[in-house]
Amino acid sequence: MAIEAIKQIQESEEKAKELLEKSQEESKSLIKEAQTKAKNQYEEILKKAKQESSLILEKALEEGQRDAEPIISKGNEEVQAFKNLEKQKFEKAVNLVIERIVRLNGNC
Repeated sequence: MAIEAIKQIQESEEKAKELLEKSQEESKSLIKEAQTKAKNQYEEILKKAKQESSLILEKALEEGQRDAEPIISKGNEEVQAFKNLEKQKFEKAVNLVIERIVRLNGNC
């Protein structure tokens, strides 16, 4: 009877050892799986964030371009008006010089 009890205790210890090893392996497997899932979720979150930031940047650039168009157009008009004014002044100055030359040469 004592031998039987010892055998049962040894069998129980072996089963407990097997269960412990099995649970440790499952634990490692679960941890590895959790780490993989976490990494995948992290990468997906980063991907979505980059897409959203690209969309926001693109939208901001479009709005900026749309807001800048009237300002650029007005600036171009002012530049053209200034060029026309300068051209008129230049032509007027040329005419004045020609008149003086003609008067000087006409009075000779």
